[in-house]
Amino acid sequence: MHDDVPFLIVEVLSPADSHAELMRKFADYARLSIPHIWLVDPIAKQLSIYRDGSLIATPRLELPDHSFAITACEVFEA
Repeated sequence: MHDDVPFLIVEVLSPADSHAELMRKFADYARLSIPHIWLVDPIAKQLSIYRDGSLIATPRLELPDHSFAITACEVFEA
């Protein structure tokens, strides 16, 4: 990984985002070798990670090597 490549990308879904556009963007991030690509969907109150060309829903986003984790409940708590 290059020093100028982000370690983490977090995209927050907006109603104007199309699935195709989002997946193209995530594929671009993956080609840059960004190791952590996350999606936060405030409408569905869902968290996802992008891996191997797919979005995978997850109850928590985590960086174990950095002692960081956050759950959907924590993100979307009112």
